[in-house]
Amino acid sequence: SIGLLYNPYPKDFPMPFDINEKVYEIASSSNGKIFCLASLDTTHDNWEDHKEFELNRLFGFLEKNACVLGVKLAPPNTCLPLTSPIISDILERLNQHDGNNKVLAVHIGTTLMCGPLGKQFGVKCNCSEEYIDPRHLEPYVKSYPDITYALLHSGHEFLPPDEDCYYDFKFVNECIAMAKEYPNVYLSLSAIFAQNPDGTLKYPGGFELVKKMKQEGVAHKVFWASDQSWVKGSIRPALIVAIKAMIEAGFTQEERTWSLNGCTRKAFRF
Repeated sequence: SIGLLYNPYPKDFPMPFDINEKVYEIASSSNGKIFCLASLDTTHDNWEDHKEFELNRLFGFLEKNACVLGVKLAPPNTCLPLTSPIISDILERLNQHDGNNKVLAVHIGTTLMCGPLGKQFGVKCNCSEEYIDPRHLEPYVKSYPDITYALLHSGHEFLPPDEDCYYDFKFVNECIAMAKEYPNVYLSLSAIFAQNPDGTLKYPGGFELVKKMKQEGVAHKVFWASDQSWVKGSIRPALIVAIKAMIEAGFTQEERTWSLNGCTRKAFRF
């Protein structure tokens, strides 16, 4: 197994270290067991004043290539609309990048922080459609076919139905459709099978999501990831439930093996 570390630069939540430097430090000293993604701070009030610094920060780490596999963005967590010209600036520069790590891993779907949890901690996030609808990325998917787009969480619902930003799995359907249509779009099962202490799933709908992936013929475009490394002892249970979901959905043994290993390597090009 391998690890993939990443973290966006959060909005209004100063960190005591530079995000890219921290994840690169961990990955580069892991003897090939851990890789990372690079990011940049897109939360400035005036992007044009900070654009060159932030893009240089991002691509300075991408040029380290050996353990940096691509770019990470979390639009709802950083209040970055997928319609923003910042997305265009990043992808235009990424398309010009000479390295093999021309990958954009982007959070697609809601986040718990758009609900009561975010309010409790004073974290500002935004889960309206312009932050989570993968179709906003479609022009770039078409224009920059050499970039791989990993749609993290596959549009899953992480908020309950009584929240304003609940879409009844609308964006799951869009993610699956895009993975089916475009060869450079991949899906992840990350965080979807997170569990409560009593073993129940935190977020309903994971088994149905995996079934839909199989039914729509995109099992070969799906990679598993836990998104649980920050909770000690939770990776194995999440993995077991994900495998059960794949079996129940009709994934063949070859497809399950591919999702757990080969697809990740193909999507992230290592």
